[in-house]
Amino acid sequence: MKKIIPIIWILVACYIGFGVLLFAMQRSFIYFPSESVAHGYDEVMFENGGETTKSILLNSGNRNAILYFGGNAETVVHSASEFETAF
Repeated sequence: MKKIIPIIWILVACYIGFGVLLFAMQRSFIYFPSESVAHGYDEVMFENGGETTKSILLNSGNRNAILYFGGNAETVVHSASEFETAF
């Protein structure tokens, strides 16, 4: 039993150390901005409350729509051709 207790303390210390490391580095994990990509899709600007959002319009004139928000470091333009085939 006495041999197990130091191992438990080492594991607890490693766990806490890893948690502190993640806390200290959290800003670098949050957002990786993507670069602008040239494309031939129609763009629409929406303004609300002083904020502007630039969107890609794929379904001009259609009743159905897919509203898609890209994830972390994702440029929506890369998925636009797949979304066009969904209509």
